[in-house]
Amino acid sequence: MPLNDDQYELLKQAETFTAAGDPARGASVLHELLESIEPDDHENRGRLSITLAHFLKQAGDTEEAIEAYLGAA
Repeated sequence: MPLNDDQYELLKQAETFTAAGDPARGASVLHELLESIEPDDHENRGRLSITLAHFLKQAGDTEEAIEAYLGAA
C-alpha cells in the first residue's frame, strides 16, 4: 500500500530531523508514523521499522534499535 499524503509528510519530517543531526527526534516522528499504518500493511510496517531501527542506532539507543529490527522481521 502506498503511504497517504499525511504519512509521507511524516516520513519526510523524520528524515529531515535525522539528516539535521537529531535522529532521536526523527525516530519519534517515525513512531508516530508507524502508529498510523494499518496493522495488515506488513510491507510498509517492515520498511519503516527498519528505518526506525537505523535512526535509533544513530541516536545511540541500541536496545530499542534491536527491538525495532526484530519487529521488522
